[in-house]
Order: sequence, then structure tokens, then C-alpha cells
Amino acid sequence: MRNFDSGFTASGRSQPEIMPGSKWRDGHGEVVTIKNHIFNRVIFIHEGYESPCTQPVQRFLQEFTPVEESQ
Repeated sequence: MRNFDSGFTASGRSQPEIMPGSKWRDGHGEVVTIKNHIFNRVIFIHEGYESPCTQPVQRFLQEFTPVEESQ
């Protein structure tokens, strides 16, 4: 059997990078700010809240999308 080579290669990240200080938006349109990313946990704060929230990375990536910074 012969392999088909289209000439295209996969490149780039498969998922957005979670960085402290970056802003993400949840399904309701609320913006959160990342405080830390430790092991398999994301610690973030909702705007207007004082207490941090924690979620596993996989659930965070399913429920949140990165906010594009406008310059």
C-alpha cells in the first residue's frame, strides 16, 4: 500500500496557550483574568470578584476562549 503525501505539514499550537495575565471569555460573555497555571489546574478571577476560581485545564479550554487584544 502506498502512502499519500499531500505536501502539507501540521504546524502551530493545537490549543491556545494559558498565560498569567491573559484574558479569556466564558460562554456567558464574562471576562476572566488568568492568575496562574499550575500542573493541570488553571487559577483565574472573574471581573468584579475577589476570590480566585480553579478548574482543570481541559474543562477550562472547553468552556473559555481567549480574548484578542486590540491595539
